[in-house]
Amino acid sequence: MAAVAIGISGVEQPALADVTALNPLDPALNFNAFIEGDTVLAEHEMEGPLATGGTLAIQGIYEINTQRRLHRR
Repeated sequence: MAAVAIGISGVEQPALADVTALNPLDPALNFNAFIEGDTVLAEHEMEGPLATGGTLAIQGIYEINTQRRLHRR
């Protein structure tokens, strides 16, 4: 069995499209909680942003601090 390779000079090859890797979770990375459906928060607190895709209900006093604290070394 023999393999044959043929090269043609003077013929331009089509450019390949740029490939970019996408992480489908990238939009959720800046949130402490990223909830697809309805969300109920009941008398507590959270430090950091919250995202909900449904209805947000808050029962009682609930504190959300959206400022992230940087931990210094």
